[in-house]
Amino acid sequence: PALVALHAAWPAVRTAPLAALLLALGTALFAGDLVFRHSAGHGLFPMSAPTGGVVMMAGWLAVALGAFLPRAIPAKV
Repeated sequence: PALVALHAAWPAVRTAPLAALLLALGTALFAGDLVFRHSAGHGLFPMSAPTGGVVMMAGWLAVALGAFLPRAIPAKV
């Protein structure tokens, strides 16, 4: 849902591309480590799940920063 909302707000939020990238990568790293740990018995690399969580938090900070750095939406004539 967050990525869909960022896609919808893409023209108006300056940090939407960075936030979407960070959220997607962080989620993939976090969930990938948990799945790999469950199926193979060990993680992807040491501290990969916490790193994915920190990357996701950075993505949410980018979303919040986008509220303070809006793009000027051109007026439709």
